Amino acid sequence: MLAQIGTRNLFAAVSLHGRFAQVRARAVKEQHRPFPGLAATAADQAVFSRQDVTGMLMGYWSPQLYAGMASPGFHLHFFER
Repeated sequence: MLAQIGTRNLFAAVSLHGRFAQVRARAVKEQHRPFPGLAATAADQAVFSRQDVTGMLMGYWSPQLYAGMASPGFHLHFFER
């Protein structure tokens, strides 16, 4: 996808529709006050894996030079059809 974006130094929205051999996703569990920090939340997340699934990956690319303001790399969500 980065080759199609053309640069690693700009934010970009991405959307990919199709049939995927495997999708691995994660989700944080329900939280209550006082809310846990990011490290504690990530340590207790649920991980899901699906094979041969049709759907859409949608999200954005955040450049490394904006680290601290945004998490560098791809941030994607999967929507199953």
